[in-house]
Amino acid sequence: MSNIKYGAFLIALTTFANAFAQDSDTAPTLNSAIEKMGDEVVRYVKAQQDDSVQIAVGTFVGPGPQSSNAGARIVVALRNHLRGKMRMGQTGTYSITGEFRGEKMDGKFVTVIEASIKDTLGTVLHRLRKKIITDEEEGIAFFGPSSLDLTKAAG
Repeated sequence: MSNIKYGAFLIALTTFANAFAQDSDTAPTLNSAIEKMGDEVVRYVKAQQDDSVQIAVGTFVGPGPQSSNAGARIVVALRNHLRGKMRMGQTGTYSITGEFRGEKMDGKFVTVIEASIKDTLGTVLHRLRKKIITDEEEGIAFFGPSSLDLTKAAG
């Protein structure tokens, strides 16, 4: 009977920990989300304990061709955040690439950025996810006014 209680306790503890992990994936601004993501990249790469490691920041793609400017903004911001914290190059031991999407919901703008750290063969080694809940103005500034429809209501 005590094993059942212990098992239930472990399940409850895991669920509680996962709730906090998901909350930590939320950021109030796009810049803070990029900074958090960059810090996670640094922690992951440094945990490999290999001083020769170099990382390349690849493309981030959005829901349509018009969002390529937003993808470029993510790449530039991530490179700027990582610069000086680790070795970077056009190619590397690891690469980081990702996807993003944004949508107006309940008077706010929600953006999700998902990234993968991959090895030289393209195998995904680690995934990162950031959810940004901000105001419409920041969403427009990030995606550009011609690339999103802020009139869309959440359904």
